[in-house]
Amino acid sequence: DWIGESIEIAPERVVRPPHVIIIVGPTGVGKTTTIAKLASNSILDAKTKKITNPEICIVTIDTMRVGALEQLAKFGEILNKNVLKAETAEDVAQIYEEYKEHVDYIFIDTSGYSPNDATHISEMKNILDVKMNPTIYLSVCASTKASDLHNIFRNYEPFDYSSVIVTKCDETKQFGNIISVLWERHKSISYITDGQRVPRNIKKADVIDILKNLSGFDIDRIHIEDHFGEK
Repeated sequence: DWIGESIEIAPERVVRPPHVIIIVGPTGVGKTTTIAKLASNSILDAKTKKITNPEICIVTIDTMRVGALEQLAKFGEILNKNVLKAETAEDVAQIYEEYKEHVDYIFIDTSGYSPNDATHISEMKNILDVKMNPTIYLSVCASTKASDLHNIFRNYEPFDYSSVIVTKCDETKQFGNIISVLWERHKSISYITDGQRVPRNIKKADVIDILKNLSGFDIDRIHIEDHFGEK
């Protein structure tokens, strides 16, 4: 119960269109795939609710990783959406001004850097320093050790990220580190991903699901479902 009560699930943010969504984080955590999942699900959610499909714009500022644009472009083709490239704050501002009256979502993929690479992280922040009222997520791997998580959380703090997306949960059953660091740094969790399939392997974070995957505990499922289920 104490562990479950220490987990803060981020509330869904409702903003006027366009809702700008940015994912930042170190290299290798699956930011590009996660952006594709979120973009795909924005369309699937509309179909589920039987409302008009949202208009979306996908942007990458990842100029470092070989093939980054091509990877995202393939997802764009599936969604029948072009992927735009921005290299400067002026590029981002121009894209935002051009599309803000015509789209519901703008998804922005970013470069991955070591959390110790303060220079490039600062440069990336400058590129994104455009008045867009974005929702910024920090993406981290579930298997990352606690000391590295603390370092990542701290060094990406300048982005003022609203909450955390925990990726690659299919690669570990050890969730203690991420739960502890989220609590110690007073951060909430929004989504977890557990595979490469787009758009399937992503879901909104849920206390019950997290507790069920803890190792070293005998889980009373009925109790935690009663205690942490929807009231």
